[in-house]
Amino acid sequence: MKLLTHVLITFALGSLIAMTISRSVLVMNSVFIISFLINYLIDLLGHRGGRRTSLTHELFNNLVISLTTGLLIHSLLNLPGPLTVALTTSLIASSTHLLLDSLSGGIFVYSSNGLSRLTLSSRSYDDYLLNTLVITTSVVLLVIILYNLL
Repeated sequence: MKLLTHVLITFALGSLIAMTISRSVLVMNSVFIISFLINYLIDLLGHRGGRRTSLTHELFNNLVISLTTGLLIHSLLNLPGPLTVALTTSLIASSTHLLLDSLSGGIFVYSSNGLSRLTLSSRSYDDYLLNTLVITTSVVLLVIILYNLL
């Protein structure tokens, strides 16, 4: 999936959870910053020669990088909101990134045969229909959240 797609779905789902913890636009800003930086870092570190690598596109590695990044960002930038918002957003970023990438090219999982690729669909990362569907869902969810926040 495209970076924008990853960021928007993480931001939308993270905001949904964050609003149940702390109803604040400032907390939504924190969710956006964490969503963007985690997904950017996953894609920055996890691609070599235009292909995904297991460094950030394997379940355990992705989870560790997401949690570490989210906690560091929350602490270093002194973001508003409780630590649970950073943890939740980090977990959402990890899971949505891997889910979406498993739909578009695959991710890596350890099995009895070693490292193998898990692919749930054969769509490409820039598939217009799939990216548009996820982005539209994210925007609708964000509109609902903002409407209920005001």
